Amino acid sequence: MLFREALIVSGGFMTQQVAVFLTNIILARGLGPDGFGELAILKNLSTIILLITPLGLDLALLKHASLYRDRPGELGTITATLRAAVMLTNILIVVSTYLYFGDILQNFYPDTKNFAYHCTITLLGISFAADLQITAAIYRISGRITAYTYIVYYAQPTIRMLFTFALIQADFGVDAIIWNITLTAFSTFLTIVWLDKRANFTYAAIPLVDLWKKSQKYFQNLSGWHCR
Repeated sequence: MLFREALIVSGGFMTQQVAVFLTNIILARGLGPDGFGELAILKNLSTIILLITPLGLDLALLKHASLYRDRPGELGTITATLRAAVMLTNILIVVSTYLYFGDILQNFYPDTKNFAYHCTITLLGISFAADLQITAAIYRISGRITAYTYIVYYAQPTIRMLFTFALIQADFGVDAIIWNITLTAFSTFLTIVWLDKRANFTYAAIPLVDLWKKSQKYFQNLSGWHCR
């Protein structure tokens, strides 16, 4: 990593931390102890889930990407398949929380209104946050970490902080704040997808179709071999 890139990435981390700190001050003053306490519980839940749901694949990509240096097509297929697997895992968590686990969590916090609903919306945001973790590995591998840093570490936390301030000033409550967090993660995810397309990166749907076709061909050949 070049010195300039290192400075940009370091500045991004600092910007993110400052924005999170200021956002917490805004929330604590605007929501009071009950509302801010619920957000703290949801944040702890998010941290635990976000440690699990990327499945360690972001680190695996960083570690093994050099093996595919001369085979970018294979790396694209593997990366997109892993991203799809992580997204599917998160979607299953969201659905199971909505249908079953949300009510169990609500029983642990009976005095917190709509806690199950808030958990579901929070976990929906984590689906996009987990994908962004894997995308970070891809952009490091491709040498485009600067673009990723500007979007995820500079723009995202700053925009989230500004919207948080506006919502608090307009007397919105916990519902609006949680939706703000989730929609900010979703918009960042869409921005990264758009950036992928501009850079001609291959992502989710296309390589999965290719992988499915290759699998079908493999099993057809295997069946033909057994029939001989």
